[in-house]
Amino acid sequence: MPNNIDQRGKFLGPKPASAPLSEIDGQLASLDALDRFAKTFEASARRWELVVYPALFAFVILAAYGFFLIYSLANDVAVLARSVDTQMGENMATMSSNMKNLALNVEHMSESVNSMSSNINAMTKDIKTIATSVGSIAADTKVMKPLSDEITSISQSVHLMAIAIPMMQRDMSVMNQSVSRPLSFMNSFAPW
Repeated sequence: MPNNIDQRGKFLGPKPASAPLSEIDGQLASLDALDRFAKTFEASARRWELVVYPALFAFVILAAYGFFLIYSLANDVAVLARSVDTQMGENMATMSSNMKNLALNVEHMSESVNSMSSNINAMTKDIKTIATSVGSIAADTKVMKPLSDEITSISQSVHLMAIAIPMMQRDMSVMNQSVSRPLSFMNSFAPW
């Protein structure tokens, strides 16, 4: 080892004057280049250490958390598999037949609603006919008003006649008594 470099590789200074100057300058230049390379490499390694070590730590934490999530998911799936009904196939068949019955019932309901709709349409036509008839009756009632007034006056006249007839009966009875006594006396003299 040259006498101007210590055991750790540090440059201690120029060589003693015994060596030629060009040789010393060449060694100094190569040592200087090596020293700059080592310093640059150390600085670059420190920068990479600032990036890589935290990234490595974050990766380890994320990997542990991912393992925990997968483990939890596996447990949840196991619990779900245990809690699923063991007779699910039979229950699904029953549910399928119930759904078919429901579909048939809905179809019957749809037919009933269609029938109700046609009945309502027929009722609407009948109501329109009745309304037309009522309108015609109302018009006829306007025509019947004078006739109704005449019938009322006839009814009053008949009522007056009903009052007068007993009076006429009484008068006839009185007249009958007045005429019958003399006529009965005359009848006794008559030959018949």
